[in-house]
Amino acid sequence: MLHLIDGYNLLYAVGYARPSATSKQFQRAREKMLEWLNEAHPSPENILVVFDAHKASRPTIGEQISGKIRVRYSHKMIADDLIEDMIRAAARPTLITVVSNDTRLQESGRRRGCVIWRTEDLIDWMQTPTPTKVLIEEEFTKPDKVNPAEIAEYLDVFGDADDDDMLDRRGFNAPK
Repeated sequence: MLHLIDGYNLLYAVGYARPSATSKQFQRAREKMLEWLNEAHPSPENILVVFDAHKASRPTIGEQISGKIRVRYSHKMIADDLIEDMIRAAARPTLITVVSNDTRLQESGRRRGCVIWRTEDLIDWMQTPTPTKVLIEEEFTKPDKVNPAEIAEYLDVFGDADDDDMLDRRGFNAPK
């Protein structure tokens, strides 16, 4: 599930910046928020943060990577317009969680079947341990050998390939 985040909306919600901040303060606040998302989100590679850049003197075009998070800056449009375009262009919008307190973005996402979260929902979710998040963070190791009970269960369900004269030696069904 992709978390499509309205960048400045979240930036203000977590308290990293105020609207009166200078350009340098905004840059540091963006970096700090992206660091926090990288550390706190169980799968930061599933995050795309969109920031306004329609007033930037030197626009940043395309996607950038910050840690594992993808970042886009809107160019010649506000971030809300870019996010709406991305929602409209999505082949499977039901796999997108739109994170914004902006009513317009919430409605746009809702119309296309996206999951809608307010910024507070994302913050709460990231701070609350859940079984799903624990599973994502756990390190799985492959066992050294297969359990004999599992072998018996697999043979019971799938049978033994040696017993099936319809399979050729590669395991494919032989033509009749």
